[in-house]
Amino acid sequence: MRVSDVILNVDRTLRDILAALANRLSFTDNMQCALLDVLDTGTADTEFIVPHNLGQVPVWYLANASAGYVYDGDRTLWTDQEIVLKCSASNASLKLVVF
Repeated sequence: MRVSDVILNVDRTLRDILAALANRLSFTDNMQCALLDVLDTGTADTEFIVPHNLGQVPVWYLANASAGYVYDGDRTLWTDQEIVLKCSASNASLKLVVF
């Protein structure tokens, strides 16, 4: 939205801002991130690759695992397309937010 549009459409702009503040912002609306599912982490405590396609090297991630704990693999291998993680349990499934 251009500044001139905001000035000319103050009423609409304020309604849009209030709607966004009324719990209608998702992670992907609020920040550059990827919401990902990992179906199988493989062998426990072994690195696995997660493609994310953010276009930049992520800073961090949030993980919800079906079992075990998720932790960093070799961070020097993280790229703008994928990260490397480990899980303390074998064959866990994960929900990830990578940002």
